[in-house]
Amino acid sequence: MTMSLTRSLTRPAALATGAAAIALGAVTIAGPAVPDEHWGPRGAIVNALGLVTFLAMAVAAGGLRNLLGLGRIGIVGVCVTQAGLVMMTIESAASQVHGGNTLGPVFMLGLLLTLIGFLTVGVDGLRRPGARWMAPLPLLGILVGIGAGDRGGFLVLGAVWSGLALGAPADRAEESAHPA
Repeated sequence: MTMSLTRSLTRPAALATGAAAIALGAVTIAGPAVPDEHWGPRGAIVNALGLVTFLAMAVAAGGLRNLLGLGRIGIVGVCVTQAGLVMMTIESAASQVHGGNTLGPVFMLGLLLTLIGFLTVGVDGLRRPGARWMAPLPLLGILVGIGAGDRGGFLVLGAVWSGLALGAPADRAEESAHPA
């Protein structure tokens, strides 16, 4: 992907992440917990929203490179995060077809990679000039989202990514190309 294509996709992907995560949080609050097997229609909706959230977040995470002005270590963290989110997306797709949790270890490994990647991004982002306060938000959002789970934790994750999409300053490369 070219840099301009990557930049043009990350903000809409962050908005899609926020919207899907907020919808997921609302659906999980609205009813009982979804069992691991034999989900039924509600479970399929919850899983589909999770799939969209993880896939969109994998794309949106690419925007953290420019937003936070990450160095090499942070960029590696973005790549690790994206690999983890792709694994979570694959597991969610397989589970959607099966109608129940299918590849649980793949999801857990993906979650671990995502957490490690976002931790790396957060630490590197805190060391860089600029929007330091934004650096730990993706990690905190995913921790609360997964940790609170059926109690609406994904509402927080959705708020984080919606905030990053709507409140993030213009891309550093765009700022330097068009000085005020």
